[in-house]
Parts: sequence; C-alpha cells; structure tokens
Amino acid sequence: MSGELPIARPADVVFDMAADEPSWNPAMTSVEWLTAPPMAAGTRFVATMGGRLRMTVLITGFDRPHTISSRTRSAMMATEGAVTVRPARDGTLLSWDWTYTLRGATRLLTPVFALFAARWERGNWERMRDLLEGRPSQR
Repeated sequence: MSGELPIARPADVVFDMAADEPSWNPAMTSVEWLTAPPMAAGTRFVATMGGRLRMTVLITGFDRPHTISSRTRSAMMATEGAVTVRPARDGTLLSWDWTYTLRGATRLLTPVFALFAARWERGNWERMRDLLEGRPSQR
C-alpha cells in the first residue's frame, strides 16, 4: 500500500514530526524504547496501539530529512516499508510505501484489511499534516 500527501511545511519539519509519531497519533497509546533515543537505524521500540495491540518496531533506515524505513511485527501482522519526505514546490511531498502481511487465521481477512489499512494510513498522515499546517483536523 502506498500513497503521498503534500504538506505546506519544510521537509525537515515534516520529517521530524513523522519521526515523532507518538506526539501526533492518538492511536499510539504508549511507546517503550528498547534502545535509547534518539531514533536511528537499529533503533527498536514497542508501540502499543489502542491500548491493546503491541507492535515491535525496528528502524531499518534513518536518513534525515529524507527517509525512515522500518519493520514492524505484532501477533496479527508484519509490516515493512518506508516513509519518504522530499521538498516540493509549495513545501514537502510525504510518501509512504508499506507491505502488510497478516499472520495466522487473520490472513483470511487480507482483502478487507487492505481497504481499511489504506484509509487508516492516509488518515494518520492527514492528521499529522493538519497539525503541521495549523488547521483543525478532520480526523
């Protein structure tokens, strides 16, 4: 699943906000650092989503202010991909490209999950954009 979103802010500002997802994603209810910050390639942490779903995240690449790549594992799925930030005419173009692999019995839900995940992912980045641009979030 991939997408992109223009954001009317400088690339370094967008990158730093993307790297600090717990500050703007209300679904991420806690983060437990397994390696000490700051974030870099090799950083590991456990993120809890919605108070229940625990995901172990490995930052596989960190090239400020361009790319953050990661591999995430939970009981339900595995995710691998990257967020890319690049300067654009009126600010920044943020793009994402993720591969989701559902695990166990949940694999049967892959077609439904793909629809939900694409909408959820775009909504997350729109929420971050709204915060950066100082506009009320529609999410």
